[in-house]
Order: sequence, then structure tokens, then C-alpha cells
Amino acid sequence: MSEIIGYNTIGISSGNISASHIIVSARSAPSVSGTVESIELYSSNVNASLDMKVGIYEDNGGVPGALIGTSSEFTDTGTWSVGWKLFGGLNFSVTGGIYYWLVAQASANFVQYYNTIAGTNRHWNEVTAYGNPWPDPFSSSTSSGAKYSIRATVTAAGGSAIPVFMHHYLHSMGR
Repeated sequence: MSEIIGYNTIGISSGNISASHIIVSARSAPSVSGTVESIELYSSNVNASLDMKVGIYEDNGGVPGALIGTSSEFTDTGTWSVGWKLFGGLNFSVTGGIYYWLVAQASANFVQYYNTIAGTNRHWNEVTAYGNPWPDPFSSSTSSGAKYSIRATVTAAGGSAIPVFMHHYLHSMGR
């Protein structure tokens, strides 16, 4: 059994994300304990040599806290049209009912989609050069109402992941 956490809504606005920024968005809690196996960004990219890292932070009272883990570098990811870009092969343990923040950083600019939602603490931004270690704990105090379209697949302990499209189909069937 698996579930999707994060902000699974396609943003209607888009913005250029700089290589010097770690974007942190989509605070959410899985309903079950398990493993994050993939993180997806609703985005686009025209730089064929773009490198990307994704990861997850623990929540600390509504702000990103301790770093749970980062992926290996996805090198030369190629270009992609607007859509969900999957970064898989992850193995981050999460606990049901505990909040986490999904994270991404690229070696060059790319376009990320988002919705603007009233209030703050929807998106956090950390400025650090690509290739530097990510802060642990997260140290930025910059937030906004931009909620980036970023989601993760969590496989329940002892379960196996089902594809995202199948998850949506089963959900629409009330399962």
C-alpha cells in the first residue's frame, strides 16, 4: 500500500528557481509509517545538463527542522516539458502522523509551478550554492504563501508502491 504526500495540486503560476536556492515546500504527514521512494516536481526544464537533488526535512513546529536525507545527485537530467518530473530510487524512512517537508535543488535554473495561498509557512527558501551540504537543521527564515507542486510516494512498511496514476484511479473509485 502506498500514499501520496505533499502538495499534489498542479500550480497555476510558475517561477524560475535559481540554482542557489533550495526550495522547501509541501509540509504534510503520511497516515502510515513507511519509506519515501520518490519525489516529483511539477516543473519544466530546458537545460539538458541540469543536475538535481531532492530530499526531506522533519517538521519543527511548522518550519523545516532536521534533515532526514538527500538523494544522490541526478546528473544530466535532460530537458522536460511541463509535467510531473519523477526522481526515484529514494529510501527515506517516515513515521505516520509526523509532518515532513519535501525539498529540491538544481544546478541551474528551472521552472517550478505553484499556487499562492493566504498565510505563510507554505514555502521556505534557503540560499546555498549547489553542491554545498544542505543545512542541518534548516536555517532559513524566509517564507511565503507560494505552495510549490511537489509530492512524494510513501510505501507503507511491508508494502509495495503502486504507480501514481493507479493511486489516483483507486482513490476516484473510493478505495
